[in-house]
Amino acid sequence: MSTIIEINQCLHGYKEGHQLLASSSDDLSPQTRKNLLFQTDLSGSYVDDGFDVYITGYPLDEENLYAFSKTWYANEMKRPGCVWTHTLLISFSDIGKIPEFSGLIELFKRPLLNEYQFYSNVVRFDLSPLLKVVDNVIDEGVNRSNLLCALYENPENTVILISESSIKYEEATLKIWSDQWPRLRRRFTFCTGALGLKKTQEKEFDLQITPEQNSLVISRQSQAPYIVDTKEQKSNWLKVLYKTPKQSLRRFLWTYSSDITGERSNYIPLLRVYEILYSDKWKLSELCSIMLKYFPSLEDAKLLKKDIFSKNKNQSIEKQIIEFLLISRKINFVDLSLLNLEERLIDILTNETITFKEFLGIIKKADSNLITKKIWDKIPLENIDFVGLLNEHDDFINILVEKSPEFANNAAIWQLDYSLQSQVFNTLLNSQKDIDWNTIMISALSSRSAIVFDIINKFGNEAIYTIFNWLNSRQKSRKLWPELEKYLMLANESGFKKWLKFKEEDRLDTKIFDLIFKYWNMGKILDSGISAKAWIDVYKEIKASKFDYDFINISCLLLSIGLDNRVKHSDKLVAETFNNVYILAANSKIESKHWYLIPKEMEEEDDELYPFVNLFALFGFSSQKKKRQVPSWDYCEFLIRTVSNKFIKYSWPKQSFLDTTTSEIVFNRVIDYCLSTKKGITFLRELNHEIKNGKVKPHSFQKKLIYLDIPF
Repeated sequence: MSTIIEINQCLHGYKEGHQLLASSSDDLSPQTRKNLLFQTDLSGSYVDDGFDVYITGYPLDEENLYAFSKTWYANEMKRPGCVWTHTLLISFSDIGKIPEFSGLIELFKRPLLNEYQFYSNVVRFDLSPLLKVVDNVIDEGVNRSNLLCALYENPENTVILISESSIKYEEATLKIWSDQWPRLRRRFTFCTGALGLKKTQEKEFDLQITPEQNSLVISRQSQAPYIVDTKEQKSNWLKVLYKTPKQSLRRFLWTYSSDITGERSNYIPLLRVYEILYSDKWKLSELCSIMLKYFPSLEDAKLLKKDIFSKNKNQSIEKQIIEFLLISRKINFVDLSLLNLEERLIDILTNETITFKEFLGIIKKADSNLITKKIWDKIPLENIDFVGLLNEHDDFINILVEKSPEFANNAAIWQLDYSLQSQVFNTLLNSQKDIDWNTIMISALSSRSAIVFDIINKFGNEAIYTIFNWLNSRQKSRKLWPELEKYLMLANESGFKKWLKFKEEDRLDTKIFDLIFKYWNMGKILDSGISAKAWIDVYKEIKASKFDYDFINISCLLLSIGLDNRVKHSDKLVAETFNNVYILAANSKIESKHWYLIPKEMEEEDDELYPFVNLFALFGFSSQKKKRQVPSWDYCEFLIRTVSNKFIKYSWPKQSFLDTTTSEIVFNRVIDYCLSTKKGITFLRELNHEIKNGKVKPHSFQKKLIYLDIPF
């Protein structure tokens, strides 16, 4: 897009009277020439100090041009009252393209006597430098607020500003003009050096800046004068102007001004609309008040109204718009029949912006001419607010079940009053529809509804399996409440046991083990059939968990399960837990309530082995002392002997033995003990053999201690 605009120009001055001296346009009408001749002459009968240079702006409607001029007092002329006036004739189509009119000031050139050829050429003006320097925020400027309030709060008046010079308010005037939308720019009239009342086509100029001695005469001549108050103005609408990014506000004004008249009276309303539209809180009633007051005709601000009241992407705002337009009886400034309100109402019901209850409220209050009976055929039943509906219309349950039984999958249904839940449950039971009871159970569980007990009583183990499958997820938020825990673990224990059997090879969540540890004794736990892998997995989770578990009790319990050898791969469970229990015992952390859980496996030492003790010592084993009895307080020795005898008794894999005794202290004590029995020596010989043949992988200290020839 080109940034070059062409501007015609002309020069007026004294030559046997005030007249046109040069022009780049030859096709101006006589009326336009007459108007220009009048406006370019001295604005009063004489020149005041400080007003020998001034700027003027006014439209030439018959030519679709705007005249922007600068006047200099021609003191080089012998005849008093002579002036030079250089006028730029800006096309109406270009006036909206100019970012800042202050950029045009450099185009004005005070002429030299009889050197007028320059003014016969069309000016080619490049806008690109101005586009780069547009300020982001509108500057308040010196004394600008007073001028803004005078102009826009008194749109029907001629604003008269008293000043000591024409230049003082020149910048402020140009900024005010620049901040207007194109149609207002074309109609705005001003003169910074009004030495008499300025008019164009009998219409008084909007803004006239005058010396104090001229102000009284001008105000008396004016039909509706307004003298600018020099005190600081603090109108609220000024905050919008000063705090708004300039580009954003201009984009708004330029977009929506094409069908809005260029009247000063529309400026504040448009700023207020902008503020509402771009604020966090939409005030629809205030928007409508503005439209009704300032743009009451269907033809006024059509584009703005269309964008305000058409479908809004923000569903909260869309809801406000639809409800307001349907219910209000004073909307006559926009054609509601073009806004598709019925379809939009269905849309916000479908996407759940409103509940069905709210939908019914709107339908009840809406203008009957805007909502047809066909709307009921378009409503998707599945999007109804069933909760609100059932609270007020429980007789609708049968219809819901018949039309859309999926409504019962909504967890909120199972938070209603229990009597309503029972009605829904019994209606679903009697329905011929295919009901998804698993999903209903899960929804009821999420809502902690007592209807869960009714579902269990009706469907038995199938319901119980659904509950434990739901609980066995990795979602920590899923929990059973105390009454349901007791009901399942005590009154329906068999169902839980059957579910565990189905889950034998699956990973179990810690929440399942929480229930087991809480409600089952050691006998039930040993009979549970839970695999060693499942126990190991949960033990690892407990060790890494930040939750408050009784680690001592669980460690002893799981070691006991492993030592009991009822589950496959019990040796791996022993390997996972033994060292932790041993360390707890060594640090006197194990109490009698924990100790009784662990089975003891004691083998008597063999007397005939003791002559060989010194021989074994030569190979690195510690010296043996005959110990037929272990003191009851010596938990560590009990553990050493028990784990040794269990590995010998059950012929557990030697690798698991090495994995169990990864502590050097423990391994030494186990070897010492094994050397005191024939079975132990046989076990060590077998272990030594597997190490030599590479069947097992010991730690370096284990290999060093065990890697020798047994002498018998």
